[in-house]
Amino acid sequence: MYPVGERGGVTLGLFGLILMVTGTFLPWSRSGSTLRDSYASIGAVHGLLGADLPWLSTLMLVWLAASPLCALCVVLYAIRLRRISACLVCVISLCVGTASGLLLVKGDSAGLVSVADAGPILTLIGATLALLGAITVLGSSRARRTHTAEGRL
Repeated sequence: MYPVGERGGVTLGLFGLILMVTGTFLPWSRSGSTLRDSYASIGAVHGLLGADLPWLSTLMLVWLAASPLCALCVVLYAIRLRRISACLVCVISLCVGTASGLLLVKGDSAGLVSVADAGPILTLIGATLALLGAITVLGSSRARRTHTAEGRL
């Protein structure tokens, strides 16, 4: 059995992962009356600039891997590999949260092609909650079981 703090951290982490992944499917950019989610936005930017910027292909692959990695974290939480999952959640949350936060801070919201706030905001909130949950899991102490038959603590 795991301590209450660790279970709370897992619950918070799972809720944050759900919000983070959901946010990637909400509008991230606006071009005229067309709204694009994060994947379509990255695809459009890659189509325009991909040949000139090889690092953009790597960035696109990392972004596309975030949602499957979040699913892997859920599975790892479910099979009680909570500390491994929490470490992975920390890495994913920092990467995805930083990208969405930078877009909110540096993005233009008044031009012809502009940032739609719904997706980046929900993604940033989810990344923050997932990170807090993961830190809680990593910081909580494991319950000790006494094994009287073996004489160990």
